[in-house]
Amino acid sequence: MRYSIRCSYMVTSNYNELLSYTYFNLRELFFLEKNLRKIIISAMFLSLAVISATFIAIDIPLFGIKGLELNPSVIFYTFPALLFGPLYGGIVAGMTDALSFFLKPQGSFIPWISVVVFLGGVLKGFIWKGLKKFNDKKVRIVALVIVLVILASGLANRIMLLNDGVYKGYIASERNVVSKDTVDNLIEEGKASYATKAAAKLSIYAKEGAYKSDFSKSINYLTIGFEVASLLGLILLFIDFLISRFDAKKGRERKASYIKVLIAVLIPGLFVTTLNTQVLIWFISIFNTRSFMIMWVLRIIPSFLSHTIQAYYVAILYDVYVKYSKGKI
Repeated sequence: MRYSIRCSYMVTSNYNELLSYTYFNLRELFFLEKNLRKIIISAMFLSLAVISATFIAIDIPLFGIKGLELNPSVIFYTFPALLFGPLYGGIVAGMTDALSFFLKPQGSFIPWISVVVFLGGVLKGFIWKGLKKFNDKKVRIVALVIVLVILASGLANRIMLLNDGVYKGYIASERNVVSKDTVDNLIEEGKASYATKAAAKLSIYAKEGAYKSDFSKSINYLTIGFEVASLLGLILLFIDFLISRFDAKKGRERKASYIKVLIAVLIPGLFVTTLNTQVLIWFISIFNTRSFMIMWVLRIIPSFLSHTIQAYYVAILYDVYVKYSKGKI
């Protein structure tokens, strides 16, 4: 009797251990297969990104050396961030920048640029993860509010600057701005508005004899820069509206709306361009004598346009991928 009970206990115990062992191994195999799939797909996009960055890229010279690179690699290294999250997005983006440089070297390699690109990929994944929780209508409303706030800020800056009398007309230039002494007196007497103080701070590192030139550019950044940015934002929202109307007529529902993809691609893109502008100033001697704002504007405008176009193709290809992968992302 005791022997039969003991045998029964041993069989039951071994059976439970076998089930537990099988369960944990199957779970490990499932996660391994899932992660392996992510790695393989990310590697595929990395290959496409490196090839496009190496052989299809168009270099725009800036002050005699490479200043900005326009290529479709952003389209490919964006997908891991959208499909698998921030870590995959960051790794693929950073590796794309590093590998494409070694395959097509130009100048000296600056690891910090690849680090910034990695951070941009991580940021892209986080932004997309957050945007997926909101419907398209709410995202459009928030985007419209932001654009209108930028427009209002630009108009407010213009009114304050004109009231302070630091320049005349619509566009500031060396001929219609006041001297540095006049600006300093306004600030010391407490008569300067926020906009005038901001323009003065942007011009604080101006070379001797070049203050009016830098001050006029700072004024234009705070007025025309804000106004043009808001105008472009309104144009992009209108494009998104037309695309959504066209899809509605065709009875087509996109997995990734253009406005969401645009936000996820554009914000990290501008972030990368801004930080890398400062990195170039730190590590390349020819840039040390250049104003950050001038270089930033020269690089940010092409970056804004290229990321806007690339976001449209990402939105289309994302739908194609989801359709043919049957949602197995």
